[in-house]
Amino acid sequence: MVCLESQPDWQGSFPVVAGGLVTFTMASREDFCVSIKLAGCASEFCKAIAGAWLLVLHVHKQGASIVLKHRQELSDSVEDFILATTSDKAAGVHPGLTSYWLSLDVKGMVHYGQGYHMEETTMLSCCLCGNEDLGIDVASIKLLASHAKLVRLHAPQLDAPLQAGSSHGAVTFERCPLTHNPPPIIKPSSGLCLLDLGWQQGIPSCCLPSPCKVLYEQLSSPAMTLDHLPSLHGTLREAIRHSLATPGALLHTAVKAKAGRRFAGGPSKQCYIRVGVSRCRGLSPGEPFVLEIWPSGHFSPVHNHGLAFGVTRVLHGSITVRVFNKHLHREKPQQLQQHCLQEGQLTWFSPNWYQTHQLDNQTDDFCCTLNGFQYGQDDGVCWPFMTCKGQQPGDVHEFEAVSDFEFSELRVQLLEELRLAKARAFTCAKVARCDSAQDNQGHLARTTSAPASPGTPDMFQAAHASLCSNSKKPHLTQPTVPSAAGFVIAG
Repeated sequence: MVCLESQPDWQGSFPVVAGGLVTFTMASREDFCVSIKLAGCASEFCKAIAGAWLLVLHVHKQGASIVLKHRQELSDSVEDFILATTSDKAAGVHPGLTSYWLSLDVKGMVHYGQGYHMEETTMLSCCLCGNEDLGIDVASIKLLASHAKLVRLHAPQLDAPLQAGSSHGAVTFERCPLTHNPPPIIKPSSGLCLLDLGWQQGIPSCCLPSPCKVLYEQLSSPAMTLDHLPSLHGTLREAIRHSLATPGALLHTAVKAKAGRRFAGGPSKQCYIRVGVSRCRGLSPGEPFVLEIWPSGHFSPVHNHGLAFGVTRVLHGSITVRVFNKHLHREKPQQLQQHCLQEGQLTWFSPNWYQTHQLDNQTDDFCCTLNGFQYGQDDGVCWPFMTCKGQQPGDVHEFEAVSDFEFSELRVQLLEELRLAKARAFTCAKVARCDSAQDNQGHLARTTSAPASPGTPDMFQAAHASLCSNSKKPHLTQPTVPSAAGFVIAG
């Protein structure tokens, strides 16, 4: 194990007495240790009792372990209590930049994991206060858990020095330790009941991070629909469906063009239409609000939004969302969750929660999502790029998202495209009916004027004479011409 008596490579205190969560994002070639000890105590008794304990996370190439060390007061010897250990190499040291996190709460619960701090990324867990059978003094451990604590990192083989910073920094602290995942689906706070307070079905909108609250207030408006503004010639949903399905139409052409510009080796359906809804204000990576049109079977690459906050609302159809761990440079990103959003539902993401994801339209119809993005108030970098996973191991692309269309202009073009298509279809149907009527009249005229053929049976001649002498002329019923507004084109 790394020598804990040497000078630490980094040290700092939890922001609150109760503990919290610390993350080290670093590239370490060898074993390293993270230790937590009493930072200071006014009582000499507390210092003597709780100060003798040291909580250590040891990460090595073959796995990881959580150890509680106790320094004997008289002999100055150190006794080790192994609380949790794993021989899974996935929990050990990784080449390249990796986020290692350690969580400690006031009840003595300890969690260790890599990537985002979530239940799915937790690799080791233990409780400091539930080990009486090991001979651990629970009272002294509770003193350690309930007082200010100092965090130290011993990593002798770092590729670069560490320094604490913003949410993009090498060392970050969270005030809240990991207890459970907040739900990805948002529920409006105005409609909560007693059963919703447990966050079983969704996170209340009032409990969202501040940037997500701002976005939610705008995207959750009842008027936030595709067809809020009426049109005489059809709905925008109908226009989008027609344009996607018709060769040579605006959206059909755009999808084909984007499929040809995809990243090398990417599937042809790994693309979608991005439509800017508002101008960039400098508070988000690109435009703050974007409408995305997903043709049937199309999907995005696995990507993140540069640690920005975001809210997504489904305006039409449904979309499958897959959530991944943050390490895109690895050969196969770790999928953590999958959920399906229906029309009208909203979801959210933050620098830690649901940030790296993939959207996939697995339905037979198109899907439209409205997305809002915003930087956090404490974001000192405001990274303008998105990052996506390439096709080859370790292949990662950073790019600036650029919209294909502007919404107000695209809406006018699509509705006009639909109007012209309906007009052409109506004209063709009318011409076809006229031609059919003329053919029927011509056939009848030929039938009534043709002389009887030699050898025609008497009964046919009699019937022919009766028809010619009938005072009532044949009447052809003309079909009712449908209105243009009632004509529907199949998507």
